[in-house]
Amino acid sequence: MKRKYINIGLIILFILFAFILPSILNKENKSETKLFYKEYLSKGIKGKITNIQFSKGGLTILSIKDSQNNRENIGVDKSFRYDINIKKGNLFEKIPKSNKCIYIVRDSVYCFDCSKEIPKELRDSIKIEEWPREIVGKWQLQNKE
Repeated sequence: MKRKYINIGLIILFILFAFILPSILNKENKSETKLFYKEYLSKGIKGKITNIQFSKGGLTILSIKDSQNNRENIGVDKSFRYDINIKKGNLFEKIPKSNKCIYIVRDSVYCFDCSKEIPKELRDSIKIEEWPREIVGKWQLQNKE
């Protein structure tokens, strides 16, 4: 009789781990995409580049200090490192709630998408603002009005 109760308990545990636990873990993955949006895409700052760090995987971390001495670290795609010559002291802007970044040198502006590796789930769940493809990765004169 005891063996019967042990078998029923094992079956219940199997059902729990096979069906219920994966659905709970799937909800956590959705929260990871929300966390990515909150921590990365929603950030915004405009200021001077104070430090540049290159990682082995290709990510470039820029430390930005704005006019009110607020500091923010922004990660940008590795192609940014190779496309232009980044220098400390130049202006950088990350537009909040978007994937738009601007690098400013004197009277020239370089528009690019900060990250090219946005999770597919996030791209499917929300509309992410990006630059029009015809201006991405090209230097332009800055409009001063």
